[in-house]
Amino acid sequence: GRLLGGALQGPLRGGLRAVTQVAVVLQRGPVVIPEVHPIEREFVQLYKEERDYYARNDVLLHDQLVQRFPAEFHTPAPEEYPYFQARNYVLERFKPAPRVTPDDRSDNRKSINRALSQSLFLVVKSQDGRWGFPVVDVAPGDTLHMATARYLAAENSNQMEICFPTFKPLAHYKPSSSSSAGAASTSSEGTVFLLRVVYVLGRVPMAAKFADHAWVTPAQLPEYEPWAFPGTMPLLKEIL
Repeated sequence: GRLLGGALQGPLRGGLRAVTQVAVVLQRGPVVIPEVHPIEREFVQLYKEERDYYARNDVLLHDQLVQRFPAEFHTPAPEEYPYFQARNYVLERFKPAPRVTPDDRSDNRKSINRALSQSLFLVVKSQDGRWGFPVVDVAPGDTLHMATARYLAAENSNQMEICFPTFKPLAHYKPSSSSSAGAASTSSEGTVFLLRVVYVLGRVPMAAKFADHAWVTPAQLPEYEPWAFPGTMPLLKEIL
């Protein structure tokens, strides 16, 4: 395909335009803090806002008293402010979040809450038994990113936040024959572009059209056979 005015269009073959497709390489990057329950996340946010409010007012009040009553109030070191006292109290008792989760121990590859120190990639199994990345057609006038964002929003009901780390695809694949690759069938008349998408936050529900799915590390990819993109595994091991 060629890049024409920001939209990808395949070459004309026999009066018909070849289909350009995107293989969605959805990545969950290394996790510093494991995903928490939405209620817990909301509580932490409210607590932070309240803490910051009172911390600012404690400092402001003390500064005003120092200016107005210099004989009675001296300027303390920052550690004497209530906010810093509370911060030091928390830091002294801080314990890092566990790096091994229950899903690690059970090797639950359907869960995104595992292998926190590594990147995970979503692979899906089509109804005919092939594993691969979800594939979506690029409509005329769409860019790869537009087609991918629209597909993920439709499949996941906007319950997930994503970002595109780059405007360039990882690679492109030219099928030698008709094959099924996850969400759509690849066509020997078109090109499949592998596009990296980074998972940020939210739920990742799976569409009913998939027979199975898994979140895997690059080293685990070869375990998923038959692979919908024949001959691409060595390249994937290098670029993922």
